[in-house]
Order: sequence, then structure tokens, then C-alpha cells
Amino acid sequence: MMKRKSRTDAGYAEAEATESRRIVQEQQSLLRLTTEGPSNIDSKDFCGAFAALGLDNSWDSKAFKKDFKIDIKTLTDEHVVFDMIGIDPPLVNAFRRVLIAEVPTVAISRVTIHQNTSVIHDENFAHRLGLVPIKFEPDLLESRHEEADFTDQDSVLFKLHAKCPQGQKQLSVYSRDLRWTELSVHQREQLKEAPPAPVDGDILLAQLAPGGGRSA
Repeated sequence: MMKRKSRTDAGYAEAEATESRRIVQEQQSLLRLTTEGPSNIDSKDFCGAFAALGLDNSWDSKAFKKDFKIDIKTLTDEHVVFDMIGIDPPLVNAFRRVLIAEVPTVAISRVTIHQNTSVIHDENFAHRLGLVPIKFEPDLLESRHEEADFTDQDSVLFKLHAKCPQGQKQLSVYSRDLRWTELSVHQREQLKEAPPAPVDGDILLAQLAPGGGRSA
């Protein structure tokens, strides 16, 4: 004997289906970024994955061209905030990776340590310097082969010298202590209006104890 569903039961079922559709649509349209990275970058390749919920996730190039847009929220010299609308999270994540890997930047790639009496190992300090973002137009430099010598056409030079005097508790070394040094007269004239410098001068690089020094 079959029992007929009441209107109340049918209403609950419809409400659950509506909520399920909402959750699925949110998961497929929003990319969540956490401290560990994106959390929902998977995509459903089967076009009928959500057919039971009455959702069509099949690919339509015309609909994509019509609905996709980039809405820029904030744009400054240091960062940009924008929304990508009408695109699956995996493709958004691909754009993110392209921006990280393919946008030209200038970074410290080779470090020569002349003196180090601090507790930080040379290789650790060199790694920290390589992570300091440099404010500089990459197009002003020519490309350089990995094994080639540095020249004023393809490189810029920074120097750092810091020492904690005896009697002082400690000395903090920041990115602002990096000083650009021109490699030639031509480079000095070319870059004097906008000399290379760290994007943020308050990046902590090291802390020196009394008598500790570092020169690079």
C-alpha cells in the first residue's frame, strides 16, 4: 500500500531541492580563497552532473561570451581587486596562476655577501632578499641569459650595509636599507627620475645583535 505525500512533505522536498540548487550554483560560480589556497577548484566535466536538481551545466560558448565580464573594484599602483563573473572556478584559478607566473617583474636574483656576523645564514638572507618586491618597470631592461654577466642594459644593483653598535639592544634591518647603485652613467641618467626601490620600505629582513653586521 502506497502512502500519498502530504502538501507539507512536498513543500519540504521542494524547499530542500531549492536550497540544494542554490548551494551547487554558489559552489560552481564562486572561488573561495583561503590561507592554504583555493578550496573549490574542481569542475564537473559531465554535462548532466546536476540534472536531478534541474540544473544544466553544459558548456555554451555563446553564453560564455555574453555573460563573462571583469568588474574592477579597486585599482592602485600596488594592487588591483576585481571580480570575474560568468566563469567556472577552475578557469579563474588558471587566470590567477597565469598572473603570478607570467606577469613581468624585477627581483633580486643574485646576492654577494661580503660580511656576515649575524645569526642568519647567508642563504636564508639571500632568499629573503629575493622575496622583496621591487618597484621598477621591467621593459626598461633587456633579457639576460642565465649564465651571462650582469650589465647596465639588463640589470640593476642594490647594496646593503648595516651594523648594530655595541651598547644598543638590537638593530632591525628593513627593505628600505637597500640602496640602488647605478651600474653606469647612462643608467644613472636613464633612471634618475624613477630609481628602482622596494615597493614597501617596512619589510623586515633581519635583526642584528650588538656587534653584528651585514654587508651585501
